[in-house]
Amino acid sequence: MPHCGTHAVRHRAATDIANSGVPVKVGMALTAHKTVTMFMRYVHTEDDPIREAAETVAARRRNVVQGAASTGDESLGEQPSADPATAAATAGRSHRPRAPWV
Repeated sequence: MPHCGTHAVRHRAATDIANSGVPVKVGMALTAHKTVTMFMRYVHTEDDPIREAAETVAARRRNVVQGAASTGDESLGEQPSADPATAAATAGRSHRPRAPWV
């Protein structure tokens, strides 16, 4: 078993506390940190939640792409306009329409 000092145990404990779902203020009290910034310095990102999030995003993207392929829509966005005036007015715009109050 590799050597593990007390400081490493403190980091592990802060990470476990943060990932347990307790409020940040409770975690700060348990680790005797006065600021959220210091508490978060001791909390480390776990690999499993990151991997699960990446797999969730990948699955959602596959569903969107497969749905678009089954409907025959390959662009997933606005079609370019044949009218030069409309094309110039919409150049650089995202696929979402602008809100009427803007």
